[in-house]
Amino acid sequence: MVPAKDIEDVEILKHRYDGFEKEMNSNASRVAVVNQLARQLLHVEHPNSGEIVARQNMLNEVMEKKTD
Repeated sequence: MVPAKDIEDVEILKHRYDGFEKEMNSNASRVAVVNQLARQLLHVEHPNSGEIVARQNMLNEVMEKKTD
C-alpha cells in the first residue's frame, strides 16, 4: 500500500460524507415541513387522512433508516 493513495482515498471519502451530511440536513428540514403540513391536514379532518398518515409514516421511516 502506498500511504499517499490511502490519504487520497480518505480525503475522497470525507468529501463524499460531507456532501451526504449536507444533503441529509437539507432533507431533514423538508421532512419537517411535510410533517407540519400533514398535521395541519389531519387537524382539519382532510378526507384522505388515512393516506396522509400512511405517506407521512413511510417518509419518516425512510428518513430514520437513512440517518441510522
